[in-house]
Amino acid sequence: MSNPRSLFSCLKSMLMKNLCKLFFLLFAAPLASAQAPFSKNIDVDGYSDGGTSVHEVGSGYLLTATSLCNNNISECFTILNTDASGNVTNQVQYQNFPWWITAGKAHGNIGAVLDEEDGMYYFSGTIQAGVGQYDVFLMKTDQEGDSLWLKTFHTVPWQVNGTLIFSSDSSLILLNDAELSPEKYAVWMVQTDLQGNLIWEKLVGDNYKNATLEDIILAKNGDIVVSYLTPEESTIIADTFFMTVTRLDPMGNERWTSKFSGYKGMLGAAASSILELDNGGFVVNYRRHQFSGLYKRPPIMVWLDSLGNVLDQYNFSDFTELVVTDLIKTSNGLIVGCGYADLGPAAMSGNDYGLAGWVFAFTQGGEMLWERYIVDLNFPDKFSYLSGIQETQDKDFILVGSIRKPASKDIWLVKLDSMGCLLPDECADGLQVLTSIEEEAHVGRAGFVVYPNPVSQGILHIESQEGLDDKIGTEIKILDLMGRTVESLPFKGQIDITGLQKGIYFLIVELDGVVLHAEKIIVI
Repeated sequence: MSNPRSLFSCLKSMLMKNLCKLFFLLFAAPLASAQAPFSKNIDVDGYSDGGTSVHEVGSGYLLTATSLCNNNISECFTILNTDASGNVTNQVQYQNFPWWITAGKAHGNIGAVLDEEDGMYYFSGTIQAGVGQYDVFLMKTDQEGDSLWLKTFHTVPWQVNGTLIFSSDSSLILLNDAELSPEKYAVWMVQTDLQGNLIWEKLVGDNYKNATLEDIILAKNGDIVVSYLTPEESTIIADTFFMTVTRLDPMGNERWTSKFSGYKGMLGAAASSILELDNGGFVVNYRRHQFSGLYKRPPIMVWLDSLGNVLDQYNFSDFTELVVTDLIKTSNGLIVGCGYADLGPAAMSGNDYGLAGWVFAFTQGGEMLWERYIVDLNFPDKFSYLSGIQETQDKDFILVGSIRKPASKDIWLVKLDSMGCLLPDECADGLQVLTSIEEEAHVGRAGFVVYPNPVSQGILHIESQEGLDDKIGTEIKILDLMGRTVESLPFKGQIDITGLQKGIYFLIVELDGVVLHAEKIIVI
């Protein structure tokens, strides 16, 4: 696998001309499962909030967050329900004043699993029990986020939760860090039944000088695969860290451990996720070793076989700081990840977009298909990141993270289409900049109705309450999933799509270059 071009190279031609403003789309999709891309901030209580997980539930989303509360004194655990546009419909906050109760580790779509059979939810995190005492909690709630029970687990005075997964239809595993002794850490796994009763517990990485958790997945055969960091020295500051992957059977017995890809730097600078591939192997993201580039520890993607042997790796560019926070495997087998990128002046030839969201897609064979950088300049602090991603039923993506505003941070909820775009026909260059929210009023103002959708070969009807047929300068564009224009014609109420192959397209209506309406259409 070869290195990709740097963002600077990819965007060089675009930066030589004026940046086009991207409009924030608000349009009504005719399909119940389809929803336009959006960038939404959610303020829980006026202090700082960080989104930790997002799941599509019914016609909306279920989010979790860690929020500063009690007049900015302690941290609380927040559960929110939103509609399909990201508007909050229900909110429950759990407090542990004067101590803390927080969600799991703040990267990856973590700390929440949904039991579809009985409609109940399970959440994990860390709860402070006193001075220097931190325990792991497991909570079961109903669909409104109201607690049915909460149980805590501890084995030493200090342990913190990373996440949890279903390990079977009737059991859960909580992945945690535990301080065994001063400056001696290990990964602590706890399996429970669905009532929170302990089945077994196991330490992983305790044979190393130190170990700290990263991610956990359930393999197709029921095995448990956990990734974690192991430093060379006994301290956890400024050491050489290795990605370490351990595979265990369903009872927690080790099958194999693989250790690879060392880097030297701060522990907190790393974040990783692991996925099982269709061929039974794995891909894990990480940081590669310090070297003489602009940014010293750029991320990598490492491919393993089913026994943990390293097969290949993909080196991301070192043009700036890039951090991968989550990976998913989509329904069509792609590897899609999210995180953040520093798009400050050094990286952008004098243009300053600050810390921005980053989304990318790979084939399982290691070919990068696309990458996008999401900037929302409605927030002048220019500081945002994405921490978790999920594919939606309409094959798009919903992402959660945090975005800064003066004196606080909000939850950042972002909906992207299946190509990682906020606006399909402005997505090819990779950088997507949202500007003034006042421009939202121009989008969808004509009250369009597009039908039938899905549509078979034949006629697609496009109706507007404003009657645009006689307005010079109004155009219809149809784009494919790669953002390429496959049809462009003056606006009319009926268009023949007989020549289009079956698949997903985007219909754009423009008036003198201003986007009036955008909608996903499906040709069957």
